[in-house]
Amino acid sequence: MQENLEQVYKDHYPLMYSLVAKVVPIHEDREEIIHDVFLKVWNHEVDITSSMKAYLCKAVVNQSLNFVKRTQTIQHHHKQILATSDEAYFQKTMEDSEKIMIVQKEIEKLPPQCKEVFRLSRYEELSQQEIATKLNISIKTVKNHIGKALKTLHENIAKHSFFSEMILILFLINFF
Repeated sequence: MQENLEQVYKDHYPLMYSLVAKVVPIHEDREEIIHDVFLKVWNHEVDITSSMKAYLCKAVVNQSLNFVKRTQTIQHHHKQILATSDEAYFQKTMEDSEKIMIVQKEIEKLPPQCKEVFRLSRYEELSQQEIATKLNISIKTVKNHIGKALKTLHENIAKHSFFSEMILILFLINFF
């Protein structure tokens, strides 16, 4: 049986390959389809009632069409996943941008010296001592300005519906 199957493989492989090539573009996929068909014959998983050539031709065409259908389904699902994730990323980016703009607008509303102390503390990451020295004010004044800025920002930003208190606190701590 093995010798006979080897001869069938040698005799029919070129025709089978040309049939698969009409449907499946990648060589490795073509080879796999042909080998799957021969494996079914080898394992006696099929009952061949017509000629071996007719069976093999029909089997590789069917296997090729099934392969293409599966591949298209997988690609479709991947595209849907990518589209969904791209849309979610865009939505999150827009929300984050909107939140940043709101925070920046609220910072701009702070009194000038309070805004400057807050900016030096959060943007330039200066210590309270460095801010006090730079602005020629006391550390207690720096602490008061930072406290006032945080309290004012918390009150004004919390009015916006998509800022929860915990998110606001984390946002102010991590962003600045």
